[in-house]
Parts: sequence; structure tokens; C-alpha cells
Amino acid sequence: MTWRNVGALRIGVLPILQPQINNRLGNMALLDASAKKVGLRFYVPRSGSMRHVTFRTGTVTVSDTLKVTIQTLASTGHPSGTSYGGSGSATISGLASNTWYAVTLGTDATAVAGDFVAVVIEFNSYVAGNLSIAGFNVNPNNDPYPSHFTSSWAALTTWCQLFSVGYSDDTYYPIYGVLGGEPSIGTVARGNEFGLRFKLPYSARLNGFVAQIAHGSAGPYLWTLYDSANATLTSLTINTSTSIQTSERVSYLGIAGKTLTANSIYRLALVFPDTSTAVVTFPRILVATTSALGALDGGTEFQYTFRSSVGAGAFTDFPTMGAAVGLELDQVDFPGSMIVHPGMAGGLRG
Repeated sequence: MTWRNVGALRIGVLPILQPQINNRLGNMALLDASAKKVGLRFYVPRSGSMRHVTFRTGTVTVSDTLKVTIQTLASTGHPSGTSYGGSGSATISGLASNTWYAVTLGTDATAVAGDFVAVVIEFNSYVAGNLSIAGFNVNPNNDPYPSHFTSSWAALTTWCQLFSVGYSDDTYYPIYGVLGGEPSIGTVARGNEFGLRFKLPYSARLNGFVAQIAHGSAGPYLWTLYDSANATLTSLTINTSTSIQTSERVSYLGIAGKTLTANSIYRLALVFPDTSTAVVTFPRILVATTSALGALDGGTEFQYTFRSSVGAGAFTDFPTMGAAVGLELDQVDFPGSMIVHPGMAGGLRG
């Protein structure tokens, strides 16, 4: 083993930041006429054969068949109408409000990392559609921002895009400036245990974590790190007055260094006083498919987990949900010259 100090390397932090804009989720672009379309602009995260697109609807008043393409950008910065990388189109119908959809392009796009392109969503052949594509109104300006075509293209500079793209090997990667999942702010009643199920592709030492919750009662609260057999490895008791905010904010919690073994499943779970009558608010991040969880920082191995019997019974993992918990590592074992972190297209090079 070749252990190297990495300071404070945080993994899975993006899903924590996403819920902070939950109340800004809305109807980003209205499509209610034959010419209308939306362009979701992005930097290609990885070279390869791009095959899949996921997106979320807002309000659907009247469904209609949509066409999804990936296009190059014109000199104006808006979609050009030209297919990117020789790609084909996909169509989808029977749309419902506030729902994730995944489509497969008729022909893969030959994608090159760093190219600036756009997913374009429009009517395949307009009949009577009236629907919106969802996004986040994150004023001030966001970049890359989406484009909306009514009679001409216009930049929606105060909106953050909500979609992801996948490749022929069914992998997804985080995209700069784009949210790959939808925050869902839920509550968990007392007597339940919930948190993060995770697996790292390398050995590392855990020395802390960040979490986003809101309490409804006094502590103490108990975080427990479990191994794959649900045996306790370490635990941390915290008081609400010093560690947990009364609104959904990020809290950093330090623990004594604990070695994590490569490719082993762990769970970091929270339980709060069984004597409490209150609930805890805990954000989860919803994605379209199991593979699309790769579009979140941490990747497909960072999942929301839950069990109703504290300290007993099996956990239920949710492979289409991320959790508002991130890890902080201070040492990592480099098995070779390069290690790729989950959910990252690059990696740390030794």
C-alpha cells in the first residue's frame, strides 16, 4: 500500500450543495408552439460515444411528442441546428408533470471532452403540446446557461440546468455548471436510521464528513459508521446546539481517523432521540436511472440508505437517490500512478 496525505479531500459534496436551491425549482422553459425549443448547453465531460440524455419536466398541461438531439453551437452561443458528432435523435411521448425521463439517441454522438454543445428539446411534430422543461432559478447569473427559442434564441442567464448525459457503456459523469439530480427535501421520523451508503474504489482514511440536515428537537444525535455486515466501526454523538443548524445547512463533523477498504460497502447513518416527537429534515437527490446517479459527485456507489429498526435489521438502499452526506478523507492509498475518484472524469495523479 502506498499511502499519501491528501489534506482534506471531500467526496460527494455536490449533492449537499444542491438541496440549498430546492425552493428555486421551477418551469424554466415553456414549449407551447411548434417553433419553441430549449437548448441545454454544456461542456462534454468525457470523450466517447454519447448515447443517453435525461431531463425533467415541469408542468405538463398537454403532452405531445418531444424530439431530443445534441447539437453544436453557432457563433452566437446558441444551438446551431447541426447534429453534434454525427448523432441521431430520440423521441418521447406520454409526458407527465414533474417527472424524470431518459432517452436514447438513434445514433451515438462521437464526443470529445471539453467541446461546448447543447441538448436540444423540441416538438417532434407539434399537435397541441403545452409543457415546461424544469430548471433552477438561481439568480445571479449562471454559466453555462440554457437557451430558449420562441421566435429567436434568448439566453436564460438566471437559470441552472437540470439534466445529464450518458455514454455507450452506460456511465454518467458530473457536468460543470449543471445539476444532474433533483433535490427532494423529505422528513424522517424518530426511531429510524438513515444516511449514506457508499463504496470507494481505493483504500482511504476517513477523518470527517459533511451533512445537511435540520433538526426539530434537542439532541443528542448519533452518527454511526457501519461495515457491509452492519457491524459498528465507530460512532459520533453530537449536540444540536453546536453541530446541527435549525435550517437546512451544511455541518462539518470530525471523527477519529478510520481506514476504509477499497471496494467495500459502508454506511454512515444518523439516528436521533427516540424520546423525541419531532422529525429530521434530510435532503435526497433524485435522478432518472440507476446509472444516472453517476452524474452526481460520488457516483453510483453513493446512495441514500434507510432502515426502520435502529441498530437491527437490513438497510434498504436507493440506487436512484443520492444523499446529502459527503466524506472527508485525509489519506488515500494509490495502487498505481493514477486513481480516479468516484463521480469524477479526471482523478488525482501521483
